[in-house]
Amino acid sequence: MASVNPGHPSGIAESAGAARRPRADPDAPTGRRIAAIIAERLGHRWKEILLDENAAPGLGQHPWDARPPIVLDTTAAADLGYQAVGDYATIVADTIDQLCLIGRRGFG
Repeated sequence: MASVNPGHPSGIAESAGAARRPRADPDAPTGRRIAAIIAERLGHRWKEILLDENAAPGLGQHPWDARPPIVLDTTAAADLGYQAVGDYATIVADTIDQLCLIGRRGFG
């Protein structure tokens, strides 16, 4: 099983027929884990303060907070020989670096 990540630039895979297909990450990181992966890549450290049941409605919500989680069965793809190029942390590293470079240089 894998989590879908359509917003990630590598979330689109090229097939032999040049059609674009959504792809799924081989692992399914939580929003908290995604934040930790990005922070680690950027060398950022913080103290987490977790929300409890008394938190204001909507506080802490994010796009990856689907309940139940969106999970894809990638068994058929694996049966056809598909192999993921890496887990979420590996795949997103280049995108983080590119976004930081754009932030420093600008879009032009």
